[in-house]
Amino acid sequence: MFKFFKKKELKCACNANETSFEPKSFSGEITSIKVLGTGKSCNELNENCKSALKELGLGLEVEYIKDISVIASYGVLSVPALVVNEAVLSAGRALSKSEIKELLSKA
Repeated sequence: MFKFFKKKELKCACNANETSFEPKSFSGEITSIKVLGTGKSCNELNENCKSALKELGLGLEVEYIKDISVIASYGVLSVPALVVNEAVLSAGRALSKSEIKELLSKA
């Protein structure tokens, strides 16, 4: 006898929209910026972040973290994620350069 189950719709982690994620805020001077993830969208976020920093004139390096255990330690369920001063600002989608600039200018 066979049982039939409905298939759950699965999405790629790099393109998923995180619904339970609440971004944290940060204040003060920006001291560190990290991009978490390993996929195509993650690479896109990394490049957009580098471009935004260059346009804003901030002399910071973007740390690109691909280690799954480190990513999990931030409590991020879907990638890419943007971390500024150890606060997760975005997760689940690649932000555009203008979105990153807007986030960073609020500091």
